[in-house]
Amino acid sequence: MTIDYVTLTNTIKALSEAGKVKLIDKLLDNLAHNEIPKSEKQQKKKNNATNKYAVDLNDAEVDEIIEVLQEIQLQFVGEDGDGNDQEYYYYLELIDRWV
Repeated sequence: MTIDYVTLTNTIKALSEAGKVKLIDKLLDNLAHNEIPKSEKQQKKKNNATNKYAVDLNDAEVDEIIEVLQEIQLQFVGEDGDGNDQEYYYYLELIDRWV
């Protein structure tokens, strides 16, 4: 699985709010060791936001990440449509990147 830098760092932040230390450690390890080299044509070589990483997680770990993100996302669903749409869709986008 390949994940971009922004998705990884935002996921780490969400997992820290949920206290998922083991998953955070694994993702930090991936950030430190699994960067995919950029092509010679890449113009933004020093821009971390354009980095991609080969994420080394098993299916159960990915499922746990998705579950945590879904739990956080549900906090932004309000009764009678009075939830925080921006936060809801932020987490929806993160989930989509992990699926």
